[in-house]
Amino acid sequence: MPERVLVVIDEAYNEYLPPELKAETVQWLKRHPNLIVTRTFSKAYGLAGLARRLRARAPVGRRHR
Repeated sequence: MPERVLVVIDEAYNEYLPPELKAETVQWLKRHPNLIVTRTFSKAYGLAGLARRLRARAPVGRRHR
């Protein structure tokens, strides 16, 4: 990849990979100045969205029959 091209690696689900498939991407930063490694919180946002949907469906106050 040319150095003028920015390369982004998102490791949001890296912890779910088996050890033999994991790469030492942080070490690559030393050799590749155009590389960005992120570890986004996409799982956290997804779980927060699920929690909001569950709360929206939960009854509030007295029970309805």
